[in-house]
Amino acid sequence: MEAARKIFPDKGYLKTSISEISRQAGVGYGTIYTHFSGKDDILLHLVEDIIRDFAENAELEYSLDNIEDVNRMNYQEQTYFLNLAIKHRSFLRVLKEASHHSPGIENYTNLLLQRYVNKSIAGIGYAQQKGLARPLNKHIMAKCKLFLITGFFWELVYERENDPEEIIKNIIALFSTGLYTT
Repeated sequence: MEAARKIFPDKGYLKTSISEISRQAGVGYGTIYTHFSGKDDILLHLVEDIIRDFAENAELEYSLDNIEDVNRMNYQEQTYFLNLAIKHRSFLRVLKEASHHSPGIENYTNLLLQRYVNKSIAGIGYAQQKGLARPLNKHIMAKCKLFLITGFFWELVYERENDPEEIIKNIIALFSTGLYTT
């Protein structure tokens, strides 16, 4: 695993090979296959902690009683995700590259994103029932939230944006007060 942990970020997904991982690890080529089904499996094991953190955060329950609770929860959630992007840039870049070339990794990341959307749908529905959110289509709003967060997530991963606090402040303002005044 340590060999793969070094090679993947340096070479990327496409240029990393099982033979290079086995050579760097000092084990036979076939030995790798006794532990892993292939390159995708190795990569998923390496990013497992990141993915587990993401999945656990996507499963947190809502308990919102007022708009301050909504904003606090959104701030915590968005801070978590955007800091994850900064903390794990190198492996997330490899994961993004892999998702374009490996159907298995693409499906896995899509399942994680769908869990986030489902959590958002539930949270928006809960806030609507409490009178804390406008009666908009919660499915569309959840996807809008996902697209905003993931868009800025990847901007931070690729260092096109560097101020997560400013991003969070603006996203929360957009969702809590809307873009336009009436």
